[in-house]
Amino acid sequence: MKFYDDLFAKFSDLDISILINNVGVMNMGNFDDQTVTEIKDTLDINVLPATMLSKKVLPAFLKRKTKSAIINVSSICGLGSMAGNTTYCASKAYLNFFTESIAYELKGRVDIECLMPGVTATKLAGAHGKSASAISPEDVVKGAFRDLGHDAMTGGVFSHDIQVPVVSFLVWLMPGLVNLFFLKVWWPMGMKKVD
Repeated sequence: MKFYDDLFAKFSDLDISILINNVGVMNMGNFDDQTVTEIKDTLDINVLPATMLSKKVLPAFLKRKTKSAIINVSSICGLGSMAGNTTYCASKAYLNFFTESIAYELKGRVDIECLMPGVTATKLAGAHGKSASAISPEDVVKGAFRDLGHDAMTGGVFSHDIQVPVVSFLVWLMPGLVNLFFLKVWWPMGMKKVD
Protein backbone atom coordinates (compact mmCIF):
# COMPACT_ATOMS: atom_id res chain seq x y z
CA MET A 1 0.00 0.00 0.00
CA LYS A 2 3.03 2.21 -0.50
CA PHE A 3 1.20 4.01 -3.31
CA TYR A 4 -1.46 5.31 -0.90
CA ASP A 5 1.12 6.23 1.74
CA ASP A 6 3.12 8.21 -0.83
CA LEU A 7 0.02 9.90 -2.24
CA PHE A 8 -1.26 10.88 1.18
CA ALA A 9 2.17 12.18 2.22
CA LYS A 10 1.93 14.77 -0.58
CA PHE A 11 -1.24 16.23 0.95
CA SER A 12 -0.73 15.55 4.66
CA ASP A 13 -0.01 19.21 5.50
CA LEU A 14 -3.29 20.42 3.94
CA ASP A 15 -6.53 20.84 5.87
CA ILE A 16 -8.68 18.61 3.66
CA SER A 17 -12.36 18.63 4.60
CA ILE A 18 -13.91 16.48 1.89
CA LEU A 19 -12.84 13.37 0.01
CA ILE A 20 -14.70 12.45 -3.16
CA ASN A 21 -13.85 8.97 -4.39
CA ASN A 22 -14.96 9.10 -8.01
CA VAL A 23 -13.20 6.49 -10.06
CA GLY A 24 -14.44 3.60 -12.09
CA VAL A 25 -13.78 1.27 -14.95
CA MET A 26 -16.30 -1.04 -16.57
CA ASN A 27 -15.46 -4.05 -18.72
CA MET A 28 -18.72 -5.34 -20.13
CA GLY A 29 -19.12 -8.91 -21.22
CA ASN A 30 -19.57 -12.30 -19.65
CA PHE A 31 -17.30 -13.07 -16.71
CA ASP A 32 -15.80 -16.12 -18.41
CA ASP A 33 -14.80 -13.96 -21.40
CA GLN A 34 -12.96 -11.38 -19.29
CA THR A 35 -9.23 -11.65 -18.80
CA VAL A 36 -7.67 -11.92 -15.36
CA THR A 37 -6.11 -8.51 -16.00
CA GLU A 38 -9.52 -6.92 -16.75
CA ILE A 39 -10.98 -8.40 -13.57
CA LYS A 40 -8.02 -7.32 -11.43
CA ASP A 41 -8.04 -3.82 -12.94
CA THR A 42 -11.75 -3.42 -12.22
CA LEU A 43 -11.29 -4.40 -8.58
CA ASP A 44 -8.05 -2.41 -8.15
CA ILE A 45 -9.64 0.73 -9.58
CA ASN A 46 -13.23 0.49 -8.30
CA VAL A 47 -12.60 -0.85 -4.79
CA LEU A 48 -9.13 -0.15 -3.41
CA PRO A 49 -8.82 3.65 -3.84
CA ALA A 50 -12.09 4.45 -2.05
CA THR A 51 -11.26 2.07 0.77
CA MET A 52 -7.65 3.07 1.27
CA LEU A 53 -8.08 6.82 0.80
CA SER A 54 -11.03 6.83 3.21
CA LYS A 55 -8.89 5.03 5.77
CA LYS A 56 -6.04 7.50 5.25
CA VAL A 57 -8.11 10.69 5.70
CA LEU A 58 -10.24 9.55 8.63
CA PRO A 59 -7.77 10.33 11.44
CA ALA A 60 -7.43 13.93 10.23
CA PHE A 61 -11.18 14.22 9.56
CA LEU A 62 -12.00 13.08 13.09
CA LYS A 63 -9.66 15.71 14.58
CA ARG A 64 -11.13 18.66 12.65
CA LYS A 65 -13.27 21.16 14.58
CA THR A 66 -15.78 21.32 11.75
CA LYS A 67 -17.36 18.29 10.17
CA SER A 68 -15.73 16.60 7.20
CA ALA A 69 -17.24 14.44 4.49
CA ILE A 70 -16.54 11.44 2.30
CA ILE A 71 -18.54 10.88 -0.88
CA ASN A 72 -18.07 7.54 -2.60
CA VAL A 73 -19.38 7.51 -6.16
CA SER A 74 -20.89 4.10 -6.81
CA SER A 75 -23.61 3.12 -9.26
CA ILE A 76 -27.14 1.84 -9.41
CA CYS A 77 -25.45 -1.26 -10.89
CA GLY A 78 -24.26 -2.13 -7.38
CA LEU A 79 -27.79 -2.87 -6.20
CA GLY A 80 -27.91 -6.40 -7.53
CA SER A 81 -26.56 -8.86 -10.03
CA MET A 82 -26.64 -7.73 -13.62
CA ALA A 83 -25.37 -10.44 -15.95
CA GLY A 84 -22.92 -9.25 -18.56
CA ASN A 85 -21.28 -6.83 -16.15
CA THR A 86 -20.45 -9.05 -13.19
CA THR A 87 -17.20 -7.59 -11.90
CA TYR A 88 -18.30 -3.95 -12.23
CA CYS A 89 -21.60 -4.61 -10.44
CA ALA A 90 -19.84 -6.58 -7.69
CA SER A 91 -17.26 -3.82 -7.20
CA LYS A 92 -20.00 -1.21 -6.89
CA ALA A 93 -21.96 -3.46 -4.49
CA TYR A 94 -18.82 -3.54 -2.32
CA LEU A 95 -18.70 0.26 -2.43
CA ASN A 96 -22.39 0.50 -1.46
CA PHE A 97 -21.98 -1.80 1.55
CA PHE A 98 -18.65 -0.26 2.57
CA THR A 99 -20.06 3.26 2.47
CA GLU A 100 -23.28 2.37 4.28
CA SER A 101 -21.32 0.61 7.02
CA ILE A 102 -18.89 3.45 7.67
CA ALA A 103 -21.80 5.92 7.56
CA TYR A 104 -23.29 4.11 10.58
CA GLU A 105 -19.92 3.83 12.32
CA LEU A 106 -19.11 7.53 11.89
CA LYS A 107 -22.61 9.00 12.23
CA GLY A 108 -22.48 12.48 13.71
CA ARG A 109 -18.71 12.71 13.32
CA VAL A 110 -18.11 12.60 9.55
CA ASP A 111 -20.74 12.95 6.82
CA ILE A 112 -20.58 9.84 4.63
CA GLU A 113 -22.49 9.49 1.39
CA CYS A 114 -22.79 6.81 -1.24
CA LEU A 115 -23.78 8.35 -4.55
CA MET A 116 -25.47 5.70 -6.75
CA PRO A 117 -26.58 7.40 -9.95
CA GLY A 118 -28.18 5.54 -12.79
CA VAL A 119 -27.15 6.26 -16.37
CA THR A 120 -25.04 9.42 -16.46
CA ALA A 121 -23.88 11.11 -19.66
CA THR A 122 -20.22 10.08 -19.46
CA LYS A 123 -17.94 7.98 -21.64
CA LEU A 124 -18.30 5.13 -19.14
CA ALA A 125 -22.02 4.87 -20.02
CA GLY A 126 -21.29 4.30 -23.70
CA ALA A 127 -24.32 4.69 -25.96
CA HIS A 128 -26.59 4.71 -22.89
CA GLY A 129 -25.10 8.08 -21.95
CA LYS A 130 -26.87 9.54 -24.98
CA SER A 131 -30.31 8.21 -23.93
CA ALA A 132 -33.17 10.39 -22.71
CA SER A 133 -32.94 8.86 -19.22
CA ALA A 134 -29.27 9.83 -18.82
CA ILE A 135 -28.52 12.72 -16.50
CA SER A 136 -25.68 15.18 -16.71
CA PRO A 137 -22.63 14.87 -14.45
CA GLU A 138 -23.36 18.41 -13.24
CA ASP A 139 -26.82 17.35 -12.02
CA VAL A 140 -25.29 14.36 -10.23
CA VAL A 141 -22.83 16.65 -8.42
CA LYS A 142 -25.59 19.09 -7.40
CA GLY A 143 -27.65 16.21 -6.03
CA ALA A 144 -24.70 14.79 -4.12
CA PHE A 145 -24.09 18.06 -2.33
CA ARG A 146 -27.82 18.60 -1.78
CA ASP A 147 -28.08 15.26 0.05
CA LEU A 148 -24.75 15.40 1.90
CA GLY A 149 -25.36 15.24 5.63
CA HIS A 150 -28.96 14.12 5.13
CA ASP A 151 -28.91 10.83 3.23
CA ALA A 152 -26.14 8.22 3.40
CA MET A 153 -27.40 6.62 0.16
CA THR A 154 -28.61 8.72 -2.78
CA GLY A 155 -29.20 8.46 -6.51
CA GLY A 156 -28.15 12.09 -6.92
CA VAL A 157 -31.23 13.41 -8.69
CA PHE A 158 -34.92 12.82 -8.10
CA SER A 159 -35.44 10.48 -11.07
CA HIS A 160 -32.49 8.32 -9.96
CA ASP A 161 -33.60 8.48 -6.32
CA ILE A 162 -36.76 6.75 -7.54
CA GLN A 163 -34.81 4.24 -9.67
CA VAL A 164 -32.72 3.04 -6.71
CA PRO A 165 -35.59 1.38 -4.77
CA VAL A 166 -37.27 0.23 -7.99
CA VAL A 167 -34.12 -1.52 -9.22
CA SER A 168 -33.51 -3.00 -5.75
CA PHE A 169 -37.06 -4.36 -5.64
CA LEU A 170 -36.92 -5.81 -9.17
CA VAL A 171 -33.57 -7.50 -8.53
CA TRP A 172 -35.02 -9.02 -5.35
CA LEU A 173 -38.37 -9.99 -6.92
CA MET A 174 -37.25 -11.34 -10.30
CA PRO A 175 -33.46 -11.76 -10.43
CA GLY A 176 -33.60 -14.13 -13.41
CA LEU A 177 -35.65 -11.75 -15.54
CA VAL A 178 -33.50 -8.76 -14.57
CA ASN A 179 -30.31 -10.64 -15.45
CA LEU A 180 -31.78 -11.80 -18.77
CA PHE A 181 -32.74 -8.20 -19.62
CA PHE A 182 -29.27 -6.87 -18.88
CA LEU A 183 -27.50 -9.72 -20.65
CA LYS A 184 -29.61 -9.75 -23.82
CA VAL A 185 -30.88 -6.16 -24.17
CA TRP A 186 -29.27 -3.45 -22.04
CA TRP A 187 -25.54 -4.24 -22.21
CA PRO A 188 -25.52 -5.03 -25.96
CA MET A 189 -27.21 -1.65 -26.64
CA GLY A 190 -24.61 0.11 -24.50
CA MET A 191 -21.70 -1.42 -26.36
CA LYS A 192 -22.55 0.55 -29.48
CA LYS A 193 -19.91 3.04 -30.53
CA VAL A 194 -20.38 6.54 -29.11
CA ASP A 195 -19.49 9.55 -31.29
